[in-house]
Amino acid sequence: MSPGHGHSNEPSEFDPRDPNLVMPDPRPSKEMVFGPELDLSPSVNKFVSSVMNLWDGPVTWFRENVVLPNRKGVKYYHMRFNRVPTVDECYEDDLVCQTEAHEQWKRDRRVDTMIITILKKRYQDCLRYRGYDQAERCEPLKIEFEENQTNWFIKYGDLPFNKDSKECYFKQLHRMVWERRQAEKKARGEPTVEDEPPFRSVFTHQW
Repeated sequence: MSPGHGHSNEPSEFDPRDPNLVMPDPRPSKEMVFGPELDLSPSVNKFVSSVMNLWDGPVTWFRENVVLPNRKGVKYYHMRFNRVPTVDECYEDDLVCQTEAHEQWKRDRRVDTMIITILKKRYQDCLRYRGYDQAERCEPLKIEFEENQTNWFIKYGDLPFNKDSKECYFKQLHRMVWERRQAEKKARGEPTVEDEPPFRSVFTHQW
């Protein structure tokens, strides 16, 4: 199909929706690593193969006989931690529960921070790619990034680096009390603080 013409219903040479498509093995083969076999004499090929086996043999044996039989279905870098009770669900004298809650909070904070970093990178890539069109094309990415950035700061902002889930829990508790008091003042007709004071996020800088 030539450029500029309409889409055709005929399947292309590579159609990922084809149910009979067999994807190639992503693992590198020996030919990909060491190159194709050379057309040499049998004695030279035998010598080269023996030298390669001295290097590749132990690694291949260890992978096929130790690593693969003991590998589980889930990738090691996709480890899923079981959720544990949060710190507000732990008893005051249950140090094990509190420690597990703190470690879970640290993992959640790292994940939320990485999400903000990814959203920021997407917005920056859009600004660089779109150029003069960025005000229109990149606005949804900007809104998504700023909303998630605000939510991150509401949960983790103004907390020192050495604090844990207990301080974070009380920070959210104080915010809920503040919002309730503002609602009560508004119901009585008293002046309220409609907008929160501006904050400076650790992710905000000159792009």
